[in-house]
Amino acid sequence: MQDTGMMKQYATDLLRRVGYQAPIAVVWADDTTASTTGLVIMMPKEFYGVKLNNGKKNRPNRRAIKVIKGLLLHEIGHSLQPLKEIAEKERATNLHHTVVNLFLDVHLERLVQLAFKSEIDNLYYVRKLIRKHMLKTYIADYNAASDFPSKAININ
Repeated sequence: MQDTGMMKQYATDLLRRVGYQAPIAVVWADDTTASTTGLVIMMPKEFYGVKLNNGKKNRPNRRAIKVIKGLLLHEIGHSLQPLKEIAEKERATNLHHTVVNLFLDVHLERLVQLAFKSEIDNLYYVRKLIRKHMLKTYIADYNAASDFPSKAININ
């Protein structure tokens, strides 16, 4: 999965399982997490200390493969959501994107669990990795927030 072709094939195969036929692209990005436009999935080169793309053609280790697959599963879930319409509603209602994304994440991860049962361990692996690295920060942000909405979305 070192080159993006293997990641694209994995994403395309998963999407076809649920009847999604539109082409999807997967690219490496200089970012700390994965994201998607619905048509393109941008993958980080490193995620919480796990090197996903070392710039070489060799195959990544098992840990990196689990993270790559878990991130792709999550972003595929977003690709199945009506992202354009959701963005329009955000703008029209001034809903905070962090709050909207939280609900979208809960929704998509449940869908992904149902649609891709054989792949779900990869998503769980990513969740555990995030928890390991971010739990102390989340607790500190929560304790520092002055009201419930701020606590819920980690902004002060």
